[in-house]
Amino acid sequence: YQRRVHGGDHGAQSRQMTSCAKWNVQQWYEENRHLFEPPICNKLMHKEQLSVMFVGGPNTRTDFHIDESSEFFYQLSGNMSLPTIQRGALKVVHIKAGDVFLLPSRIPHSPQRPEAGSLGLVVERSRDAFELDGLRWYTDFAKCNEILYERYFPCSDLGRDLAPQARAFQNSDAYRLSRPTPNSVPLHKPYELDSTTSVPEPFNLREWIAARHDLLAQHGILNLFPDHPDGEFRVHVIVGTSADQQQQHNRDCWEGGDTLLFQLEGPAISVVAAASPQHQLVDASSSASSSHDVVEVEVGMGECAVVRQGCAYEVRRPVGSVGLRVQQDPRGNAARRVPLHPY
Repeated sequence: YQRRVHGGDHGAQSRQMTSCAKWNVQQWYEENRHLFEPPICNKLMHKEQLSVMFVGGPNTRTDFHIDESSEFFYQLSGNMSLPTIQRGALKVVHIKAGDVFLLPSRIPHSPQRPEAGSLGLVVERSRDAFELDGLRWYTDFAKCNEILYERYFPCSDLGRDLAPQARAFQNSDAYRLSRPTPNSVPLHKPYELDSTTSVPEPFNLREWIAARHDLLAQHGILNLFPDHPDGEFRVHVIVGTSADQQQQHNRDCWEGGDTLLFQLEGPAISVVAAASPQHQLVDASSSASSSHDVVEVEVGMGECAVVRQGCAYEVRRPVGSVGLRVQQDPRGNAARRVPLHPY
């Protein structure tokens, strides 16, 4: 079992964060390159309401992860596959370099990253206190028609909380005998898994943007996943327009959670954010950077920034800039959640 999350000094960094922080992804990756080799292969960049993680390879696994958070994938380099259980059957999703993919909650999945040097962004959310993650193993990974072992557990830290469950499986009679035993699969599950959704296929992000060049120029913003069955993630492509076309979407205060901004192309954007959720954002035309109540960061191509939950912010986008905005509503799939048993 190889999936482990290395927290490093991240916790202290999160506690010190006020309203907005930024990273140069390539520089950050080079500084942490040793963590993207087996057996770790991943590192958290940010962890508060959103968990922003980069995952490398080679890294393969035999378990399926089950959680109540949806997950957003953006594969930066190399290819990966994602075996899933959709509508009760195994379906392998192939995510190529440059692809984006959105996986709704409560669908078992098993990320496989066999290529050395591959790198992908994965975004999910923190768990509520009552939510449980699950791990599942099948008697035959290639067929997934019989569950061998399954457990549900509280999970606030993937590196800390998943590994003990994997060790328990490896010490179980089911593992030793390679067949289910009376207690290896719980009779009662904490919630119903999604057995009805067919998840839309991955697609190449830059090809999607190029095909909608005129629409983006006209509106300044487009939903990356319109009509998607997931109700949690709100992912938009936003471009810079002329001054008289600047839209309301460049100013926001997302109470539901953190906001991830990933700059893909063009000149740098400027993010002006209130220093804490209690402060109000001053008029962007004023000298915001000189105020103690706001912070201003410049986010260039290949860089990303996170605006903290509840902080008002404004983005100044020069003409030619293209970026992603990723937000997540933790209540977005609540109506679809069916509790089965007080676990």
